Amino acid sequence: MPDQSPQTISDRPPQERLGSWKEIASYLGREVRTVQRWEKTDGLPVHRLHHSKRGSVYALPLELDRWWESRRDMSSDDESAEVGVSDKRVELSNFSRVSFWLRWAIPAICLTLIAGLIAGWQLRNSSHSREMRVLAVTNFPGDEETPSPSRDGQQAAFSWNGLDGRNYDIYVTKIGEGGIKRLTTAPEWDFSPAWSPVGDQIAFLRSNSATLSGTDADILLVSPNGGPERKIGRVKSIGVALAWKKRQIAWTPDAKWLIVSGTDSDNPEGLLLVSAAGGTMRRLTLPAKGQFDLEPTVSPDGRLLVFRREVSYTVPELYVVPLGSDFGPTGPERPVQTHPQVHVASPQWEGVQSLLYVADGILTRLSTDAMGIAAGVPRQLVTNMPNCGLIAISYEPNRHGAVLCTCERDEGFVWKLELPASLQSAGLKRVTTGQAVAISPDGKQIAVELSGPDGTNIWIEYSDGSSPRKLTRAEHALADSPAWSPDGDWIAFDANFEGRPSIYVTPAGGGSPRRLTNMLPDCSIPSWSRDGKSIYFAAKIADKFEVVRMPTEGGEFTQITHGGGTASSESVDGRYIYYNRRIQESWSLRRSNLDGGQDEEVIPNMQDRAFAVSDSGIYFIPMPGADGRSSICFLNIASREVTSITSIQKPQRRPIVLAPDGSFLLFSQLDHWGRDLALLEGVP
Repeated sequence: MPDQSPQTISDRPPQERLGSWKEIASYLGREVRTVQRWEKTDGLPVHRLHHSKRGSVYALPLELDRWWESRRDMSSDDESAEVGVSDKRVELSNFSRVSFWLRWAIPAICLTLIAGLIAGWQLRNSSHSREMRVLAVTNFPGDEETPSPSRDGQQAAFSWNGLDGRNYDIYVTKIGEGGIKRLTTAPEWDFSPAWSPVGDQIAFLRSNSATLSGTDADILLVSPNGGPERKIGRVKSIGVALAWKKRQIAWTPDAKWLIVSGTDSDNPEGLLLVSAAGGTMRRLTLPAKGQFDLEPTVSPDGRLLVFRREVSYTVPELYVVPLGSDFGPTGPERPVQTHPQVHVASPQWEGVQSLLYVADGILTRLSTDAMGIAAGVPRQLVTNMPNCGLIAISYEPNRHGAVLCTCERDEGFVWKLELPASLQSAGLKRVTTGQAVAISPDGKQIAVELSGPDGTNIWIEYSDGSSPRKLTRAEHALADSPAWSPDGDWIAFDANFEGRPSIYVTPAGGGSPRRLTNMLPDCSIPSWSRDGKSIYFAAKIADKFEVVRMPTEGGEFTQITHGGGTASSESVDGRYIYYNRRIQESWSLRRSNLDGGQDEEVIPNMQDRAFAVSDSGIYFIPMPGADGRSSICFLNIASREVTSITSIQKPQRRPIVLAPDGSFLLFSQLDHWGRDLALLEGVP
């Protein structure tokens, strides 16, 4: 495939990448065997070009520098801690092995990280393993996502943020042959490509800002061979930024209309019917206020439209609406099958009256009746699909049973920062795997959120990451955001055990959790009052999240914020409540009296939930700069002076927490991340 892009991966200037194991080893001043071992065991960022002969390797000096800097900060104690990380969680050992092969390729047999993932699927599905085959489609640095296959199943369009990770554009690749063609070069982010059934056009969305945090998007068409783009319309997103809703376009079978997620007014975000010729736009679905529709898919005969409706926070359901000859709705929107405890995503029609989708990470098939309503029990096809989502299906015979998917390589770790710290000697140390973390009042234990094949659960372990034990038993559910009570006896957390997320408390030593919130919908991110008598949390009130307070035994709640609020923390002296509020492109930190009065902004721009309150100020993480890096900072409340403590090289995840004695901070970040495309063939 000739590449008409300004610059492909293979012809980047040589100073921008190191093109062999020898060059990588020389750059790091080590032997080749050493850097190959580091790539397997320590996350050395080495990439492979599988369309080149024998899967040539390359590395980017900037990524190597960042990796070396984070490794340099780790002491010998960290290495012993790493042993604890790799040896723990026996219950999740199989999942950990799959995650290992997902993240690091096996040079001996030239498997890509995606092939390793599918190999894990095959091992877990022995009855199907002989029938299925995996084909790695991409393996580039950064994120390749939202793929869409051509009608003949030979090519795929996708969105990729490039070698520098700064801007998403639309690309095309030949499946199984490699090589890419760049179709768009705009400074805005391009995403959600959808290949026309006729094969002559690719539709996509373009955010009207330099990031996907913009709320408007243009609808454009471009030829798969490149050339000029044609704008046919614009949609806007009111409730949730476009960054969270990647797959938003589908074609009708006659290739004359597009179905796009968004709104053309102040109404809730539903699905719109947009003429591919431009100019005409009609509403197809109208969800209730606070809900939105996305991931549309039209049945092969054009009679039914299935889509995912975000009914509430973390509660999606599949809906169906019948279509007429003009593709307008001819009946009400109805649930395909109501499973409030199952997280469903990425529906695709496999054929008339047959749907494929992902339910709690499991590739699932569902037979429907003529109206698109479930006609039987869903059948699980490929189980244990960690961090992967079904994206598209090819209908052609030569690709029958083929699933094109995108898989994440996200791996979160909890890091420890000894205090006091300085930029010259940060005292950083990696502690354990996981994301959200809480510290016990005596500072000896931590509670960590960890995702596995059975769901997301809370684990308890010592502060050095040793002796882990599982606290919650979420079966295909989410239990996260742990918060330790001041007396050390209880842990509060949010979970969707019963459908909508609620606040639970459970004994820190183990036992059955008790649901605290029964009347409020969509409750999350709990925190304790300093006296242990109340719990603060975010609750959805009038279609907006607000911080509320409730007695630890349950009962009536008191609303604290009235302009929006999520994560919260009471001041050490018990006089104020600090909380996050979502602003246009980031978060602000505010505080008010405990009754909600005298609200004021404290920090105007920071990352979500990334703050910890001390007796003299606030530790926080501001939004990343243009280079993607951020830092841990300290705001002195009395002087309003901000001091930068240490830099953060990688994406931060979830909150930062301060030890009760103020001797250290814990925060979590993605040490390895990215997305790649793979094709799973021979799905039974």
